[in-house]
Amino acid sequence: MTRISGFNNASTTSPPYWMLVGINSLNEEEMVAIDRDVLLQTATEIYQNFSQDREKIKDSGLEKILFGASTAEQDGLKIERELEQWREQTPPIAAFTDLFIERFDYDKNNPKVRSMQMIAVLASVDHHNAYHNSPHFLNAFIDANRVATALGFSKEERFDFVYQMLRHDIGHAGHIGNIIDGEWSPLCEEANTMNVVIPYERVLGVDDVYIKYQNALTAATDISGGDRSYGMFIDKQFRYVFHGAEKPEMPKAFKTYFEDYAEDKVFLRLAKAVQVADIAASFSRGDGFNRQIACALMQEMEENGLDSQPLSTQKSQIGFLQFFEDYIFFEEGIESLYRQPYDSLIGELEKCPEKVFNCPKQRSASLQTLRHS
Repeated sequence: MTRISGFNNASTTSPPYWMLVGINSLNEEEMVAIDRDVLLQTATEIYQNFSQDREKIKDSGLEKILFGASTAEQDGLKIERELEQWREQTPPIAAFTDLFIERFDYDKNNPKVRSMQMIAVLASVDHHNAYHNSPHFLNAFIDANRVATALGFSKEERFDFVYQMLRHDIGHAGHIGNIIDGEWSPLCEEANTMNVVIPYERVLGVDDVYIKYQNALTAATDISGGDRSYGMFIDKQFRYVFHGAEKPEMPKAFKTYFEDYAEDKVFLRLAKAVQVADIAASFSRGDGFNRQIACALMQEMEENGLDSQPLSTQKSQIGFLQFFEDYIFFEEGIESLYRQPYDSLIGELEKCPEKVFNCPKQRSASLQTLRHS
């Protein structure tokens, strides 16, 4: 594999030369899940209107909300209104990412920064996926910036955080739970993400140490397997390191990702923030957005025959929500950002037909655990 360095083109209407060379340097085996022609077409379409899209974001005022110092709850509503107004003409994630890189003065010749730009293009490819698609990546990008501001992250921490939120679900098929051939398997979807993204990172010159760090953060987003998941281990380790809780035993399989970072406070805090942004991206835009989410969740459960099980046992997107009350509201800044939209979503879910949220003979207790006491 040839690593790409140097080369900048002045054109703002075509992809950067280094990006094109990087894409064309990968062989077919390395281009997991994304066809070369589709990727090149996506990149070309993004950069045809790149300057206009950047200006569109600036004119909307979103740039100041995302990259400024505000952590107001109402910012989520402002973001929702702007995105709703744009509808099918929402600027691509790559345009938001470019403004982010510019706002925080990251070196555009740095391999990690180039890789972030490449990943933003990968995130714009239509994966025909109901959950892990361009809107989810954009929402995760937005929430990463809001959480980074709320928690006072440094410039370097913010970069690592945003990089991960662009990266974390590319290639993730969006299956209900981590199920392979009927058996639960930890990290099967998150591992897919790594397989898709790593060849691009390497061809652009990102070092293996940083790739390993980002892989560990990607693993932290695996929370759908309950106590057996990588994400739940991170939560327990976080409580041990920061709050003196009982030290959890690290399963042997987890050491691949976490052995080097188990006592690293910067990593653990960032991993928790990654979990926040991943889940919050599903409900943080406000009441209108939450009504759409509630309807989508209801439809998913009906289509998959899940309406006769307690929500707490379902392998479903709604399963993520049960973590939020105790698992995600871990710092005051997070509470102030997400309490109102979280309660709004729970209110919308409670309006859904009873058959979705009831067991055959008794009401599920799950909404009681979701509801703020």
